[in-house]
Amino acid sequence: MTEFYNLVNSIAENKLLVFLISTILGFLLNFFLSLAGFNWLKTMNQRLIYIIFPPAMSVISWTIAGNLGLSLGMIGALSIVRFRTPVKSPIELIFYFVLIVIGISITVAPIYTLLIFVLASLVPFLFKYVYNLGDGYYEFSENETELSKLSLANFIMTGEEKNILDTIKKMNHKLLDLKNNEDETFNLSFEIQNLEKYEDLKSQLKICGKIQKSEFNVVWLPYCVL
Repeated sequence: MTEFYNLVNSIAENKLLVFLISTILGFLLNFFLSLAGFNWLKTMNQRLIYIIFPPAMSVISWTIAGNLGLSLGMIGALSIVRFRTPVKSPIELIFYFVLIVIGISITVAPIYTLLIFVLASLVPFLFKYVYNLGDGYYEFSENETELSKLSLANFIMTGEEKNILDTIKKMNHKLLDLKNNEDETFNLSFEIQNLEKYEDLKSQLKICGKIQKSEFNVVWLPYCVL
């Protein structure tokens, strides 16, 4: 046990290894939490945050180590950073705090990094599969909606603009964007309910033109302030 403890803590002596492991741990934490049902973590922005945050905190830890003046300066510099969209959920704050702990502790005592990573990764699974306390984003009240789901249907197509517009007017689908490109193609974006509605929309658009490309995407929008 002592050998394992010493082996793990020896990682802190190799900065390149620390940087690499902190990046991997951030990615794995995002992956495990997504599997546990936190679907809002599947967005590209959230994945990037979880991958970049820990190694960034490691660099900060190395930079300010043993330098009180630089430490105070860094605190002052970081204090001006703010989110335009407020963080409303305590669980999101906890996850960000875990990322900070991973990034900093791995530069000093990697054994604590391992412990907090295992704890943060396993606890959601315990709540979901053992205690059955929730599904998806767990048990938030109706007045505390933390996540909105937006399904988008995007098309690139050719055809007569008038015919396309007439067809769209007859549809019950919400048109979000219509762009006329220089190559005489059109970019269309719709808000759609589900995959079945997407296929129905696609078949209707084929009547008035030729679809060159189409895609159906589900976008998770956490904490949007309008």
